[in-house]
Amino acid sequence: MHRQAVQGWSTSRDALGSGRDETGLFDNHVGGRGSWPPLCRRHFQRAHRARGSAIGQQELDRAFRALGRHGMSIFNLPEIFRTHIMGEKDEPEIRTLDGPWKQNELIGDCAMVDRTLEHPDDVIVDKYGKPWVSAGDRIYRIGGSWFCPVRSTVHKVGGRAGAMCRHPDGSLIVAIAGNGIEVIAPDGSRSTLVNSDTGPMKCITSIAIGRDGNVYLTDGSTKFGPEQWVEDLMRSGETGRLLKLYWATGAVKTLRDKLAWPFGVCEIDDSSVMVSESWKHRLLAVDVSGSERTGPKVVLGNLPGYPSRIQPIEGGGYWLALFALRNPLIEFVLREKEFLKEMLETVPPRYWVAPAMATSDDYREALQLGAIKQVGMKKPFSPPYSYGLVAKLDRHFQPVKSMHSRADGKRHGITGIASPNKHSLFILSAGNGKLVHADEEVLSK
Repeated sequence: MHRQAVQGWSTSRDALGSGRDETGLFDNHVGGRGSWPPLCRRHFQRAHRARGSAIGQQELDRAFRALGRHGMSIFNLPEIFRTHIMGEKDEPEIRTLDGPWKQNELIGDCAMVDRTLEHPDDVIVDKYGKPWVSAGDRIYRIGGSWFCPVRSTVHKVGGRAGAMCRHPDGSLIVAIAGNGIEVIAPDGSRSTLVNSDTGPMKCITSIAIGRDGNVYLTDGSTKFGPEQWVEDLMRSGETGRLLKLYWATGAVKTLRDKLAWPFGVCEIDDSSVMVSESWKHRLLAVDVSGSERTGPKVVLGNLPGYPSRIQPIEGGGYWLALFALRNPLIEFVLREKEFLKEMLETVPPRYWVAPAMATSDDYREALQLGAIKQVGMKKPFSPPYSYGLVAKLDRHFQPVKSMHSRADGKRHGITGIASPNKHSLFILSAGNGKLVHADEEVLSK
């Protein structure tokens, strides 16, 4: 009886006699088992009715095209809304650790040289193949063995020492946090350079010598010092510079500005240098001949981590240090500007969702719902805040192999690498205060 009443009503005319079928009144009826027209065959919209504003319709068209491309899934809706409705830039996915980036424990296999360095930053080797390390306000020469390292102070500088490089004339160039560079001549005399043609040098992150004897410098930021690198990342800093020191005159010229924390530099040939840009996860080839027209060229992009210093290898190729891995949660926080602003204003810096040189065992550390630790143990394959990574690149700066200290390792925050020859590599863990050595056996794995 109920079904007959419904069917009778569903075929009646409306009160105005327009001829419109009233089936739509019962489209959502649950109890009736009558045969209703499917949604795609119901025509309630009149031809004379407007389809909405042009702008709104264009946005909807973009969304529906995106649905067709991404697949009709509710899980794709936030990404579609962000990229196709709000118009935000679609960032590339983080490169997976596969192929030449496949995870291993090669850094963990390296021989220990010194395990108790305080605030180390960079490492170089002298003509005898012995490592020199900048740590605190001192430059150390390290010898001995792992169980009894012999650490001798070579120089004490006027501030926190950072990047180092030895000039062909025997001078030692040392970056001083917040105070430019200090040049120590072979006879022991010293000079300090603080200013460039575009302002003071407060954050020198790497130093390299050109074939003409002039010096290339990277200045990570004009707003923050070397120890404030996390804040520069969180605030999307792009105030870094590539500088050139003319050795004969002492003049410092800016070759390129607006870089996102340049952390490494090395000369490619007489007309170009390679710069690692940490916050954009890439290597840039920069023309330094003065004839550049198109700007820097991205040679290696979308790196899995934040690149730091670059070291040429005897016989060809390069070593590249990466001081931390990229993390999907960190990338998400960097895109969510309101959340990021509140975090910077209300949360102590040590608890920010940000990369780190080394992770602590503090119980207040963000553990991502057990993705990092379970039952008090850190997962080796978890998405880490700190990591140890060194990549070997070929002559064209393409990755060949990599060396890792995984999430549960204790050799993280690699900022310094030094290669006496192609069969030897010193690796400095700034996060854990350790210097290790990879011999031919480790490098051949």
